[in-house]
Amino acid sequence: MLIADKKHFTLGLFMAIVFAGIMFAMFMPLFEHGENAFQASDRLFNRISKDSSYYMPEMLKAAESQQGTNVDVSFTLGGENLNQYAKTLLTSSGMSVQDLDGKMQVQGDLGQMMASSLRDADAMFFNKGDEVQARYGIPERSAMYTWWLIYGAMDKDLKLQSNFAPAAVLGKVKNKGIEVAYNYYGIKPISAASNWGILTFSLVFYVAYTLWWGYAIFFLCEGMGLVMKKGAKKEA
Repeated sequence: MLIADKKHFTLGLFMAIVFAGIMFAMFMPLFEHGENAFQASDRLFNRISKDSSYYMPEMLKAAESQQGTNVDVSFTLGGENLNQYAKTLLTSSGMSVQDLDGKMQVQGDLGQMMASSLRDADAMFFNKGDEVQARYGIPERSAMYTWWLIYGAMDKDLKLQSNFAPAAVLGKVKNKGIEVAYNYYGIKPISAASNWGILTFSLVFYVAYTLWWGYAIFFLCEGMGLVMKKGAKKEA
């Protein structure tokens, strides 16, 4: 291999080796619970994002807006356990559930059902899954996942009926209430303000580490004589 500029090539090689060494260390289980740097940072940002992802008051108002809205939908969740879980959750929330041609026909007050599901979502958000399991005799994650499927199935059937107003509310509560509670279950929230130091370090490190690799490539290429030059202007 021809080296046109030994000084810059050596510098680029050194920077590339340092970059690789840090990358190797980042994959090692050096943090809490045997996590590597990527897992630890993911956990940190999940905890910070949870602190600003509590939409329950807004979702409860959305549920109140559907009090007295009676719906009549039919669907199946595609599994015997899921369908049984759905029947348990729906009947506990005051809905009528009957078998109809292999599907569940669900009738009742949509607002009441939503309020019941949001009670479960609120408990899950605050990591009180034991309350949900005690309420239904269903594992808490399975209960919330079933609620999520119920919302999706009801949303779809209501749209087929051209009943778009309650479908829109269902979609909103599903995304910002049920789904958020399920995704953040088991995570302890922390505020960004109380962790400004580690956030600042993470940002500075990310920028510096990226630039470091960019300059390593730049110096290696320069050392091997791979330099971009401006082409000569051709006269017409």
